[in-house]
Amino acid sequence: MLKDKNGISLGSDASDAVFAIEPYCVNVAGAWNFTASGSVTCTMAGETERIPISGSGRITLNQNACRVSWTDITYNKIRSGTVNVNKMKVHGEFVVPLVEGVTITTNNYFAKGTINDTQDMINMKGNGTATGTYSGMSFSCNGTDTLRLTRSSYYLQSEAPEERKNDVLGIFEVLLP
Repeated sequence: MLKDKNGISLGSDASDAVFAIEPYCVNVAGAWNFTASGSVTCTMAGETERIPISGSGRITLNQNACRVSWTDITYNKIRSGTVNVNKMKVHGEFVVPLVEGVTITTNNYFAKGTINDTQDMINMKGNGTATGTYSGMSFSCNGTDTLRLTRSSYYLQSEAPEERKNDVLGIFEVLLP
């Protein structure tokens, strides 16, 4: 019986032996330039606002087997996930408070995408949700984004300022990428 890592049967042969299949992960470790754009729709105190978001900069993708991660250098927040063959999934926080008094109760971001054949570009689509309160008022935000990563030939973290346009309601910023 041939089974994948989750125990799902993939077939059998005459031997009746059990085999484990190790996942194959392309190597995405290293320096990457990113561009991201999307929008966030927030409702607070009965008012709804749609805000465009965008950003660009550089990140360093860390990889250990099929696990990947990177750290937002401005807010020190980690995105982490997995690579499976040429597919990548990541998750992390969606927003970061900019002012005192913001209480965030839900703060989730998920993205998935494809690594191209030459392993020098990753295209992802993501979505996020944040809920909470500020000054006694509840807010709820949902957003989507498109992220493109292109492999960089060099990277020094101190030389990688990010450009962001993600201030939402004046109380928090959407994390990109």
